[in-house]
Amino acid sequence: MDSVWSVWWHPRRALDEMVEMRRENEELRKQLEENRRVRTELQAGLSESRRVQEDLTELRRTLEGEVARLQGLNADQAQRLKDWEDAQSEMERVAAKMEKMVSLRERMQEMRREYEERIAKLERQLWSSRSGGLKYAAPHNDIPDPSESELLGPGETPFAPPLPIQMAKPRPKLNPPADDSDWLLSLPDTF
Repeated sequence: MDSVWSVWWHPRRALDEMVEMRRENEELRKQLEENRRVRTELQAGLSESRRVQEDLTELRRTLEGEVARLQGLNADQAQRLKDWEDAQSEMERVAAKMEKMVSLRERMQEMRREYEERIAKLERQLWSSRSGGLKYAAPHNDIPDPSESELLGPGETPFAPPLPIQMAKPRPKLNPPADDSDWLLSLPDTF
């Protein structure tokens, strides 16, 4: 409708146009309401999205802090592990030395036992030879049988047969004078 006269001259056409305009107006109102509803939903979604984004940002900050803490803890644990490995290798080295020392100590104790047994055996042989030598100090007696010694154990034999021990150097025999009245004896020419 261009003018008031066109409504006056063509009322039917004007009515159709007005009905059409009302219908379009109703559709536009419905669309406006729909758009407002959609806009409200979108605003709610946007608000929710912003809240989620803030939560994610906070979570990211928290996770970054946790990652930094865990990295520090990991570095600390790595250092402790390295220190433990160093200590373990040192302990293994010390243990190896201790094993060598224990082995050496056992060998020394075995040698000591052997020496003590040998010394005891030699002392028994020496005592046996002394006591046997004192018993058989007279030159006309034979050398005693080592198996008769009380100090030798069963099945033990001395390394060498016991020899009589001479307590003092033999002196030359003096010939006493035939006359007992002479108490002064002459000394031998050599000492």
